[in-house]
Amino acid sequence: MNRLNRPVRQISAFAWMMMAVMLAVAGIMAPPVRASGPLVLAFYYAWFDMGTWDSGQLPDLPAQVYVSADAGTIDRHVTQGQAAGIDGFVQSWYGPGGDNQTEGNFQSLLAAAAARGFVAAVDFEVGSPYFASPADRIAALQYLLSTHVNHPAYLRIDGKPVVFFWASWLLPVGEWADIRAQVDPDGNSIWIVEGASADYLSVFDGLHLYNIAWSDTPAGTLSYWGAQVRGRADALGSYKYWAATVMPGWDDTRIPGRSGAFVRERAGGAYYQQCWAGAVASSPDMVIITSFNEWLEGSMIEPSVSYGDSYLNLTAQLAAAFKAGGVPSLPPLPQADPTAAPQPTPSPTTTVSPGPTALPDHTATPRPDGAIVHDVEPGDTLLGIAGRYGVELDELLAVNGLESESILAIGQLVVITMISPTPPLIRATPTVKAAPAPSPTSRPLDAPAGAAPPEKVQAIVSPTLTAFPSPTSVLTLAPAASLTASPTASPSATPAKPALVWPWAAGLITLGVIVLWQSSIRNRRV
Repeated sequence: MNRLNRPVRQISAFAWMMMAVMLAVAGIMAPPVRASGPLVLAFYYAWFDMGTWDSGQLPDLPAQVYVSADAGTIDRHVTQGQAAGIDGFVQSWYGPGGDNQTEGNFQSLLAAAAARGFVAAVDFEVGSPYFASPADRIAALQYLLSTHVNHPAYLRIDGKPVVFFWASWLLPVGEWADIRAQVDPDGNSIWIVEGASADYLSVFDGLHLYNIAWSDTPAGTLSYWGAQVRGRADALGSYKYWAATVMPGWDDTRIPGRSGAFVRERAGGAYYQQCWAGAVASSPDMVIITSFNEWLEGSMIEPSVSYGDSYLNLTAQLAAAFKAGGVPSLPPLPQADPTAAPQPTPSPTTTVSPGPTALPDHTATPRPDGAIVHDVEPGDTLLGIAGRYGVELDELLAVNGLESESILAIGQLVVITMISPTPPLIRATPTVKAAPAPSPTSRPLDAPAGAAPPEKVQAIVSPTLTAFPSPTSVLTLAPAASLTASPTASPSATPAKPALVWPWAAGLITLGVIVLWQSSIRNRRV
């Protein structure tokens, strides 16, 4: 009996070992599962109080004034950003010390992001007034990498937390190399440097330009810097991330004592669209919007007194098209009246649950068949139309044969309610045009004082963009889940954890065969 069972036990153990090896190898060889779209991020600021809106330093005012520390405000911003196709906010952060509201407000942002399936990351303020010494800066980075980046709603790419840096040019490359060696020697996080110098990519993992409003030709500027990042990556023999910046405009002329202040007119959304066209043509790993709410510099897309929610609606259309593979040519937005004094809505005195932005009542004359039809106007979105008429978005999409990421055209008829059967109205495919791409010739505003302008180079001509059909699915984020992106193909998403369905099945089949074989041996012995 013992002689008979010994080989059975030996073979059984061997089979178990083989099954374990199969599972381990399958985890490596199984094809990766990729998310459905690239990232769209936006810079976010959480240091405003009621005194900000009375300072006289802003070119416009929010439609509803607020205090940044209000949890309801943060949640409303997350909801607005998400509805506009933004996947996450990158918040300026002064570090954990002192009487510093950016620390507490970032914790609130992470909590709101987790509840909404959104993500958040830190834009590390290198020149923070709370850093009294280089040691304070290092301690703040160590704190960040040991606390916030472990939150489930913190932005991750390729499984690593992402940290953006503002004013990194305050320190030379050599000092940054020393800091990285102390704080993150194994490169367990992704550091995105800001500024017009690719030399920092010897230490950092990627680059972005915070401000491109100085450029008359943002498409050419973005193509140039995208090529700079890719070229430096080839020279260094390591992948480097390119975050392409898009901006609606700029106006910092009311900030006292700021040298070099200027205005970049929004031109009815045309400048914003040029930025998006250039960003797409530069094959970025991610697009980052400057900004969601930088009111002092006039780069915000948050709903305002002058523009309403036009730029949120425009962002929703551009982001959806970007994730689908192109950028549409859209009509101009209504211009703000420069002579009208902004009159914001007072903020509630207590924290309230966020809700949809109040929109004007719309009326429509029923058609002869009884259907209520909306004539699409500039800035309209499907979500906004559904809210205006008080109908469910899914119902609106089903009636019109549309998808949530469908691009609307001015003058398109959208059926609100259907009384009698009527064929759905299908949108026309938008024409997509690429913006011209001449070379950048001006010094970026965000470069250090005294820096020379970028050398004039031959423009890298942006390829002609074509419209892609809307995908059947959009990028969705499960609550408390991190976004990922891939460095191997731009724009694409990061390989997720491989599926292990087939190796488990194979292992179970192998185990079943072993059990049956052992049973047959015992039966023969009996």
